[in-house]
Formats: sequence, C-alpha cells, structure tokens
Amino acid sequence: MIKKLSILVMIFSLIVLSSCSNKPIKEHSSSTHNLEALSTIESNNRLLTQIYQVAETGKVSKDKWKSGEDTIMEVEKDWGLADNKSEANSGTYATYEKKQVVFGFNEKGQIYDLRSHSNKLQHITQKETEQVLGAPDEIRHFQEQNIYVYQINQTYQLKLIFPPATDNTDRKLSHISVVYLPWDPSVNETDPSYSIDTMTITEKIGQLMMIGLESTSIDQQATYYIKQKKVGGFILLKKNIENTQQTVDFINDLKRNNDNQIPLFLGIDEEGGRITRLPEEISATPSSQAIGKRNDSDWSYQVGKLLAKKVKAFGFNINFAPVLDVNSNPNNPVIGDRSFGDEPELVSNMAIAQMKGLAAENVMPVGKHFPGHGDTAVDSHIDLPLLDHSLERLQQVELVPFQQAIDHGVEAMMIGHLMVPSIDPDNPATLSEEMIQGVLRNELGFDGLVISDDLTMGAILENYEIGDAAVQAIQAGTDLLLICHGYDQIDAVFDAMEEAVANGEISMQNLDDSVDRVLKLKEKYGITNEKMESIDVEQLNQEIKEILQTE
Repeated sequence: MIKKLSILVMIFSLIVLSSCSNKPIKEHSSSTHNLEALSTIESNNRLLTQIYQVAETGKVSKDKWKSGEDTIMEVEKDWGLADNKSEANSGTYATYEKKQVVFGFNEKGQIYDLRSHSNKLQHITQKETEQVLGAPDEIRHFQEQNIYVYQINQTYQLKLIFPPATDNTDRKLSHISVVYLPWDPSVNETDPSYSIDTMTITEKIGQLMMIGLESTSIDQQATYYIKQKKVGGFILLKKNIENTQQTVDFINDLKRNNDNQIPLFLGIDEEGGRITRLPEEISATPSSQAIGKRNDSDWSYQVGKLLAKKVKAFGFNINFAPVLDVNSNPNNPVIGDRSFGDEPELVSNMAIAQMKGLAAENVMPVGKHFPGHGDTAVDSHIDLPLLDHSLERLQQVELVPFQQAIDHGVEAMMIGHLMVPSIDPDNPATLSEEMIQGVLRNELGFDGLVISDDLTMGAILENYEIGDAAVQAIQAGTDLLLICHGYDQIDAVFDAMEEAVANGEISMQNLDDSVDRVLKLKEKYGITNEKMESIDVEQLNQEIKEILQTE
C-alpha cells in the first residue's frame, strides 16, 4: 500500500512540474518566438563561420568546385550544361538552378566568381553577419543592394549580398560570392601611392636593385646603399643570419635607416628541406620533394603558409619560392629534392598550392627558375648550364608549371641563368629578350615582376662583365636585379645602370615600366618599414609541429 502511494505521489509531482514549466509558454507566445529566434541565431552563426572557412579555400559550399582552380568545362562535364548563361562586363555567368550555384568565368573558361543562392543562407541578417565576421573590409552598393566585402587573403574575396528589406527591418542575405582576384576582370589595377613622376633617376634605378650584404648587422656600406643609392631591397643569406634576435634586429635596422618614402623589399630563400636560411632554433619544414611524394595539394598549401609565417615573423616580405623546375634529370647537380617531382602536373599542383599558401599570409611568392633548371648538368652557381631542348619539348615539360602558375596568378618570376639555343642561341635566359619578352610575356602571358637570378653567380661572372649583364638584363625585360655578393659588384651594377639610363641605352619608358611593377607589388602586399617585435620561437615552432603532424 505504501509503495503504491509513493508511486501516485511521484506521478502527481511530475504532472504539477510539467504544468508549471508549460504555463509561461502558453501564456506568453513571445517566449516561443524568442526560443526559436535563439535557435536560428545559433544556426546562422555556425553557418557564417562555415562560409568564411570554406571561402579561404575558394569554395562556397562542400561541393568540390573552387574559384580560381576549376574551369566551366569541368563543371559541364560533371553537371551537364547550365540552365542558362548570361553575359556581363566582367565575363560570362552560368546558372545551375537545382544546385543553386552560379559560375562566373572568363574567356578561357576559368572560374573566377563562384556564387551560392542556397535557401539556408537567406535567413542570415546584416547584423548577424557583423556580429560573427566583424565589420566588412568594404561595403559596396549596387542597385540598392548592400554588398559586404571581406578580404579573405591576397587571393580570395568573400562577398555577401543583401537586397533591400521590404518592411524596413534588418536586411537578409540573398547570396554569397567567392572571387578569385587574379582572374577577376572587374579588379582594376590602381596606381601606387608612390608617385613615379616625383622620383629622381637615382631613386628609380635603386628600386630595380635587390642586393646582398657581407655582414650580420647593418654596416656603413648598407647605410650608403639605402640613403645614397635608394636601393629597393635586400636579400639575406645564411652568412647574414646567426640567431633569431640578431636577424630581427638586423632587419629592423635596415628598415629604420630607410628614409625613402618607398619601403624595402626584404627577401630570403626559404624553400624548406636543405634550402633554409633561418636560424637553427626555428623548426624545419619539409623539402619540396617530400611534399611532392605525398601529393596532397591541401598539405602543400599549409606548408606554404608555414613558410610564410616563419619568414614574416622576422620581417621578410618576399620568399624566393616555390620551385617550378621539373626534376627530369636525376644527375642534376643543383635542383634534386628542391623540386616537387619529375612530372610537370605534379610540380604544377604542389607549387601552385604552396604559392597560394605564401600569398595567403601576405608574403610575396616568387616562382623559379624560368624556363626550367631541372634537366641541366651544370650548376649555374658555377658556370652556364645548357638546356638543349626544342620549343615543343619545353612546352610539354619544362614550361608547364610556369604556364600553370601564371594562369593561377603568380605575380613574380625569377629568370634562371640558362642557355636555351632553341629560343636564343646567343644569350642566357636572364639576358634574352626572346626568352623574357617573347616566351614568358607574349606566349605564356605573364605581366608580373621579372626578377633575375643572382648576377654574381658563376654563370654570369665567368662569361660577362657584371655591369654589362645588368644593363642587358633590363633591356631584355628583367625588372628587378638580384646582386647577392660583393660590394664591388653592386657598385659596378649601379654605375653601369646610371650610365645606360644617361646615354639612352635604357629608355625612360623601360625604366618607368619596371619601377611601376615594383611599386604596385609593394603597395599590394602592404609592405612597410614597420619594426618587428621579438619572435616567440616556442609558439612558432608549435604551429609548425601541428601542421607537420598531419604528415
């Protein structure tokens, strides 16, 4: 009897509690609304976070398509023809209604604008967007729409489009767009804020020089090149780097002494593997060959970001990587494991991913060594290598990664000291108008910054007077000269350049075109003379460890 009574009491208590908990909801319908709204907000917040994360990879959803990587031909092969296509000033747009996806592509069929009109997006408001993603980098207006623009990195831009609200409430999202900037026809190049018109001849010539130093701290000669010659940048080699704090102090001193309005390019060769210049206390990253063997473009991208984080922490803004050479000659004395592999497509995929990783961290990548150092038997540091292949063979092997990198927006390319008789029987690539203007610019379509390999390498010094070589390189189409060793060699280049400009061997138009390319990239990458603080080596190494543990 007592047991039955206890059960009845428990049931009665549960009924009372249930009634009490339901009473406010029944009496106040707004409470139900608030609970639903909270659920929607949480869902929208998660969705906004996901949108931003996938946009970093060039996507708008979990579908495989990537802006800046895929073509409309690949989409049509997989999804069939679009429901409709429309022309706009910026290109052609293909709409797939059932997929709620639109592809914007250029005349080559390359997708640069990827849009999603998913129903899930259309409950997100402007206010929620700002709460989760912060204020947009820019708000644009088109046909009464508000377009929130988030600059994801140097490669991708995320746009969220909000049409006007009919009832004057918070606007709700219509669709999103991920734009691959290097291919976007609507992105107009702006003139750099540094005015070429007000620059002296000395300042212009200086901007075309990136030089090495013989010391581990700023010396009188470095100060002279900065203040008197207005040099455009420095490259630091292993001999200049002793430890972390010394390197940070060295770079800060170079910046501090730059009284020019134009900041310095500060470059380094940090490829990973055996080609590293950074202090030993910074953890190593894998060689290109190791990355190629894994054949995972996402991982190559992450390693590219690591390389950028490492060099950026010291104050460098240029990394002379990735290597685009196809390692087709196993006896090659200089490339070897610096290459991603012996297949052009593998090299292309891994190098482009690494290039994007570097750029995502706002470090300027430089593809090298055009037209391809992989099938040579001589080290260009010692003498002049011969690449004795027909143009047809070059187009099938050596040039493939360079063409792919150009198609994916590479902005700077290093020219190797290579004799290619099928293109120019008289001059190495660095000094060849046929190679630079003919092949690289006209045939491959590269309009970015052309950088010479080091002019103090044996390939040049054993065969040319360095001043003459520097002038010929600029005449051939090189924009930025790399002179890594010897103050006497640097002086000789400055003297020869000044004389060539004075006597008209280098035209003012030629000079200004190269300076313009330099300044635009300094502006684009936000390069400044801002001082770097000391490096948290432990934190940096932990980041490296976390990525490499996914190996």
